[in-house]
Amino acid sequence: MQRFIPSDPDWSDPWSILLGEGSIDYLVLAPSENNRKRGMFEWVTDKAVAQENTGLYYPNSEGVEVVGNYLVR
Repeated sequence: MQRFIPSDPDWSDPWSILLGEGSIDYLVLAPSENNRKRGMFEWVTDKAVAQENTGLYYPNSEGVEVVGNYLVR
């Protein structure tokens, strides 16, 4: 999973926000040892680290969305 953060968003021109410059971060999950449905997460810039984490903790994650403060499938 990735997120795009625009460098200089111009809210009067939304297309420039999506197509302009910015940074991309990738999600890394760290499940709790005693309850794998809970844990921590962080956004990293290293795509390879995030891809390895995806394979371990959230493979086939198409359709994941945020509901309140939770990621759900």
